[in-house]
Amino acid sequence: MNARDVLEMFEPELAEAKVKATQVGAALTPMLEEAKRIYGKQSRETQIVAGLAAGLILGKVLSRVGR
Repeated sequence: MNARDVLEMFEPELAEAKVKATQVGAALTPMLEEAKRIYGKQSRETQIVAGLAAGLILGKVLSRVGR
């Protein structure tokens, strides 16, 4: 089995995941814009803490997806 065979096995799932990711991205855009607006109004300390928290959450999500 070579790399092409492996890719052909996963191609349908990858295409489906891409479609779902696009749909989720479109649904999240308004919420992210609102979050940016609120974030911009906060103090520098609050922005730093929010950034650290977001990084921790993203790290956990990526860790779980990687499993």
